[in-house]
Amino acid sequence: MRIATVVYTYNRKKLLVKCLESLLNQIYLIDEIIVVDDASTDGTEQLLEQEFPNMTHIRLSQELGGAGSVREGMKLAYEKGYDWVWVVDDDAWPLDNALEELVKVITRGQIPVDTIGVLVGHRVWPADKVDPSIPRTKFEIIQDTSFAGYPLSSRKLENGISLENIESVSQVFFSGILVSRKAIESVGLPLKEFFIFWDDIEYSQRLTDNGFNLYQVLTSYVVHTLWKPYKSKRFFNRTISLEDYQDWRSYYVVRNEILMYKWQYRRDPLRYTFLRTLLRILIWFLRTVKQIILRWLIDDTGKIKFILMGAIDGLLGRTGRGKEAPPKSHIVLNK
Repeated sequence: MRIATVVYTYNRKKLLVKCLESLLNQIYLIDEIIVVDDASTDGTEQLLEQEFPNMTHIRLSQELGGAGSVREGMKLAYEKGYDWVWVVDDDAWPLDNALEELVKVITRGQIPVDTIGVLVGHRVWPADKVDPSIPRTKFEIIQDTSFAGYPLSSRKLENGISLENIESVSQVFFSGILVSRKAIESVGLPLKEFFIFWDDIEYSQRLTDNGFNLYQVLTSYVVHTLWKPYKSKRFFNRTISLEDYQDWRSYYVVRNEILMYKWQYRRDPLRYTFLRTLLRILIWFLRTVKQIILRWLIDDTGKIKFILMGAIDGLLGRTGRGKEAPPKSHIVLNK
């Protein structure tokens, strides 16, 4: 069984080094590490050439975002004939046994391998990112229950399968996912048109629509270094809390959700019927209006402009990097 790892990176050299070192320390040896550099301008290219010369380096000539970069890495791994592709963010580092725990699920044969689309570990925060004043264990488990109001529900394994520390899930994020070659053969690659956000949710649904299962392995841990802050304000004895990400990200969160609904309808109108799609778009519209109101209430009005632009471009079918949303090269990212 041959496994390639794909790491997407953009202007985060220090985080990338930590990530790559964690991959080299994996108990289960990785056959090839493919680093996709999304046109970084901080010396990432020189870093890879000097400190990690044995890794495969894809240097993109223009920014394709996380969606396009992951696609390029997965495409290369597939063309090289790898059986599984492990996708890892540059701001994350897997614990030493993370890949080993995923591989155990494959080799033990307790789940039919042909039905596995994706295996994914538990994302965790470093404990000091949660609250350094409170004594804790080394890591704090992230409970990912939703993304932009979209449920990431989990359920116990079905069809008589009962395995400790494994759960069947409906969606996954592109962070520490192990994708089977058979799944890629069947459903293709992630959509580069999304640039960032919703590409992983769309890919998850494409997999499940084609009969593949997604499993979370609770004994495999991937540490995420970037803590998601929240912005809060009290109104009438009620606290409103929303994720406080950079304003420009709102554009892609809003736009790509409706793009996904429209593309799913065109891809499979029997499953995603016109009425079902219309209902989803209506719910998207109401959730978007709610977002605008809540952002206004908590004095986070900078995002409203991008929410509106994303809604318009999503309805018009505009893809790729938004013309009105600033490119990532104009944004100061954590390094």
